[in-house]
Amino acid sequence: MPEGKDIIPSDNLVVGHQGLYDPTLQPADEDDDTLEQYKSVATTASIISESILNNIPLGRGGAGKVLLSVEENIKMFVKDQLAKDKDNGLPNSEVGVWVHYLTKGIEQDFQRTWTEPPVSIRPKLTGLAKKAKQGKRVISKQEKNDLVAQLSWGYWEPKVKSGALSQEQALTKFQEAIAKKEEYEQLGAVINDKKTASIGEYDGEKSVVEAYSGEWDALAIYSKYGIRILVPDIIENMFTSKTPPNKKVLGKLIKGGGALKIVYMCIASYYRMTISKVDYGSPTFQPIHSKFDEMMDRSNERTSVVMDVNELLDELPQLASKINKIENFEFRGIHTGTYRKINGTENVVIVDGINKVLNKRILFIADGSDAVSTIYDDEWFNAEQQDQEVK
Repeated sequence: MPEGKDIIPSDNLVVGHQGLYDPTLQPADEDDDTLEQYKSVATTASIISESILNNIPLGRGGAGKVLLSVEENIKMFVKDQLAKDKDNGLPNSEVGVWVHYLTKGIEQDFQRTWTEPPVSIRPKLTGLAKKAKQGKRVISKQEKNDLVAQLSWGYWEPKVKSGALSQEQALTKFQEAIAKKEEYEQLGAVINDKKTASIGEYDGEKSVVEAYSGEWDALAIYSKYGIRILVPDIIENMFTSKTPPNKKVLGKLIKGGGALKIVYMCIASYYRMTISKVDYGSPTFQPIHSKFDEMMDRSNERTSVVMDVNELLDELPQLASKINKIENFEFRGIHTGTYRKINGTENVVIVDGINKVLNKRILFIADGSDAVSTIYDDEWFNAEQQDQEVK
């Protein structure tokens, strides 16, 4: 045994997500000093895990071939005792087990790991998750409307009163509906409350109204000038979201062109999507953008070439110039959509906010050219402020 190395009792050897052993599983006859040593090892392992760099590229899937020649019982143990055990937290294949412990060893000894999990040790996708990854529909419009109805207690209360369900059963189903909605949203599905809305359609009106404390009059300026929101609050819903965007919506944004077309193409590339027969996940497809390589590195938190308001304004210098001229501008929403004045099909960026110095609401609309339209809300907000000043 190497000098300075202690034997870890076999009772402490466990497999799965906890690693090779759990130093806190102390046998009853061990003294306190030994337990503290084990806890020290656990603390060290925890520190190592926090400093691991995801910088080992995987390369082409299935291209690497490895032939292992080992003792008979090693193979049998891996195959029968580890890979076939459904409850130990390990991959359920021999290759998966080998790659799991290879990965753990590299992480522990070199503080490095893969840029993304190898196929053999990736968590298995649910049926819904597979559909979402392939860009297929995960829920129909009717199913969406049924789910929306079930998210209200008013749906379940009559069933309780009629005796069809006990209150406990109704509460359980109510909670299941909430969990189901969260599952769909994590897969990138947009559950719009409107019955007429298709799957993937965001509720732009709701976002605007909420930004103005529930005032429905905030929509008047959008109606008057033919401004339609396709994706509200694009930074949160499209750029920094941890879930893949709806493929259909992203396709509309790419086809619609506009100033952010390259940004949307980069997002499709990040999630390896194929849209309109263009394989954005192909290694040969690389949109020209200064932050593309950083985004594709995957060892950081960047999921898009645009991650905040400042980076968005870097993409739209003319819009930035307009906003920066205002001494105190309060953003109430940054959306993408269409503007009737600009043929009504090309994507535009809509910045909705308040000039705090003048206390006036302004909409800035930027298209794919250098032009930026400025619209003052004389329909509602600014008119009300003027009335108050007169009073």
